[in-house]
Amino acid sequence: MDVTVRSATDAAETLTENDCAVVIDALRASATAIALLEVGAKGVIPVAGDGADRFGEDVLKVGEHHGERIAGFDLGNSPTEVRERADLFENEDVVLRTTNGTRCVERVDSAGTIVMGSLLNAKALVETCRDRLPAESRVVFVPAGRRGDRAPEDTYTAVALARRLQAALGDPVTASAPESDMAEAITDASTTTTAAPAAGATSSESPAAHGGDTSAETGDLRPAEEVFVESDTGRFLASKNWSEDVRFCAQENVFEAVPVLEDGRFVDGRPTTRSATAGADGAGGTAAESPDSTEPTEREPDTSHLDDVDPSCGCVGVWEHLSEQRSASGDR
Repeated sequence: MDVTVRSATDAAETLTENDCAVVIDALRASATAIALLEVGAKGVIPVAGDGADRFGEDVLKVGEHHGERIAGFDLGNSPTEVRERADLFENEDVVLRTTNGTRCVERVDSAGTIVMGSLLNAKALVETCRDRLPAESRVVFVPAGRRGDRAPEDTYTAVALARRLQAALGDPVTASAPESDMAEAITDASTTTTAAPAAGATSSESPAAHGGDTSAETGDLRPAEEVFVESDTGRFLASKNWSEDVRFCAQENVFEAVPVLEDGRFVDGRPTTRSATAGADGAGGTAAESPDSTEPTEREPDTSHLDDVDPSCGCVGVWEHLSEQRSASGDR
């Protein structure tokens, strides 16, 4: 599996039907889409510009324009507000419009598979890509940027997630920012990158593959909250009294939902069985380990759910097969 980070412009020009694009709008579209699916929304419909106008008043709408909640929308673009109003979204389709993130989704529409990623669902995203995409896939992490310019929080997240996927695959951890100025903004020159896993190592040999130490992937990266808070987007949101959202979005593994675009809406593409670390209330987090539990020495991905899939069908065929499985099992 080829894992890389590309600018939105580069990705839009080079993505193909066989590629998976992971759109990163760290502040805050990715987080909001993930939160909506985590609290039980049936689907999240991304729109840009006036795209929400074609939906009637009976359809829930969430979003912002330049940081402000859009008139007539049910909520702004806030993952913390979504969690507070979880009851509003259960089993509902929700329209999501944002200034940058949903526009980026449109730009990468040439990819066969489109996913939204965040630090908030890092572990679930990595596991889903590793276990469910064909081995020959190219996974491109795409920082959405801010109003046509680059955004360090998006690049930071894209690099961090790409490195974790590389480590989970047992590949050398080589992902880096596509632009030199962004590389300087997200890394700490006083540190050096911890040695990457040796080529050919199995996923079980990477601690990050099962939620352990991630220093091999983040050794030279600055603390996420520091990057987010000091970014132009972070400062702008703070001026709008959204500091809580900025810090919340810098957290890791709060959610398990993985938004995958199917027929114009994002649905939850994670494995049908939640991991043992899911919180008892279904809102993600890490449950206390049983004192009798032991970490397996080897972890082979379970691919039995792909037994009926033609190996040549590519990313789209795999996701369609998994969607049919979810529908048949009644899983959202």
